[in-house]
Amino acid sequence: KTPRKLNPEQQERIASKLKPFSGTQFDVAITVAPEPQDFLPTVEGVLEMAEWTELDWTQSNTVVFMRPPPHRAVGIFTLTGVAVQVHKEQVDKLWGAATALAEALKAEGVDARAEPRVIPPNDNNNAIHILIGEKPKE
Repeated sequence: KTPRKLNPEQQERIASKLKPFSGTQFDVAITVAPEPQDFLPTVEGVLEMAEWTELDWTQSNTVVFMRPPPHRAVGIFTLTGVAVQVHKEQVDKLWGAATALAEALKAEGVDARAEPRVIPPNDNNNAIHILIGEKPKE
């Protein structure tokens, strides 16, 4: 499997599609494996270019991977692909941004999907939750 990469042009295209949603809060959980861990800074960088705001992953009863500042804590979760989730009660507010992110990633060859649910549970009710799992088999 080749690792997921986004070149600078791809990153700019994604960021420009997400810029209308600047100020959107998000947090991240990853699968503990080298490839998702290597892809994480790319996703964070794109969202920073789009002026989204990253929060620490917060959930009681879960493992959180702490990183040195200025990086945020990320949750630990096992999945395949990228899931962009919103709490059901926040769909009206956040669904546009969530689907824009999933579609922008897909347009650049990254397996991504938007979901109106939150698994694992997360206490950041007003944020989009981005779960970066292992790359699907090619």
